[in-house]
Amino acid sequence: RVAQDTARPSTVRRRAVHLAGSVGGPPILRELDALAGRAGDDRKVREAALAGLATVGSDDAVAPLVRFAHADEEWLQKSAVFWLGQTDSPVARRTLRAIVDSAAAPEAVRGAAIFAIGHGDDVTDDDVAYLKKAYARLDSKKLRGQVQMAVAQQPGGGAWLLERARDAREPIESRKQAIFWAGQGSDGAASVKELTALYDALDERTLKEQVIFVLSQRDERAATDQLIAVARQDPDPAMRKRALFWLGQKNDPRAAELIREIVTH
Repeated sequence: RVAQDTARPSTVRRRAVHLAGSVGGPPILRELDALAGRAGDDRKVREAALAGLATVGSDDAVAPLVRFAHADEEWLQKSAVFWLGQTDSPVARRTLRAIVDSAAAPEAVRGAAIFAIGHGDDVTDDDVAYLKKAYARLDSKKLRGQVQMAVAQQPGGGAWLLERARDAREPIESRKQAIFWAGQGSDGAASVKELTALYDALDERTLKEQVIFVLSQRDERAATDQLIAVARQDPDPAMRKRALFWLGQKNDPRAAELIREIVTH
């Protein structure tokens, strides 16, 4: 009753929805569904109702989230997609994949579905395999970048991203994104040795510059060693200059010594 009372402050109503969702369980699904779908009501209260549905977590609670994921309001779709990703329902997983594959769905909603599939503690090998296959079907640079970001968080993701970076059939911007994400993440990050091998294999200057940038963001000693090697030995003056620039941003005595040596000699 408190949550439904539009005369009360929004913060009070949201708190009431949160508490009701935590303790009410299946008996209040109808009320949460109605509140989430109440057009013209406070958006944050409606979002709290969606969260309440995800908290209940039963198949009966997933059904309204699936319906809201196909609503007319884009923000409502995105919020419902996010909360579908917080459930472990097979129906939710199928719905999220169908949204990613739907060219008719708004790009922002498809991106939210990619995020929901590829982030969190419950991402499965099957989820990652699906995203890799979906990547080839996507024609949006933004969506492809979101798949790359998701895969980068998973073990072994760096190897797949390095393949994308080497693939001359990929657009240059997608290859640059792949290089960036290959160097990020934790378990999925490419090693400095792998990034160095990629640098040596590339011909495109803009991609080599991207590898230099990614190496500059790494804290390992080997990354700085590679930047120093580029600055000293690369036959392309532009690459030597780029490596020197990023070495100048590092608080490393070896980098300072190299710069001093170049200036004085």
